[in-house]
Amino acid sequence: MDSWDAELNAPVEVLRGDSLIFASGGRFAEWAKGRKTWAMEHFYREMREEQEILMSDGKPEGGR
Repeated sequence: MDSWDAELNAPVEVLRGDSLIFASGGRFAEWAKGRKTWAMEHFYREMREEQEILMSDGKPEGGR
């Protein structure tokens, strides 16, 4: 992520830390490796499942 600004030729600001979902840069890199696209929604869902955030019996709270 630190090289995105040079690769994209656009300013990029990477904000570190989140009070809800904890994932290191390495964890994100592991998830992103080999993927053609990075939809943060998919990463977010996986983190929710791993950390049991807003989940009930392995399914999203409220059914979504």
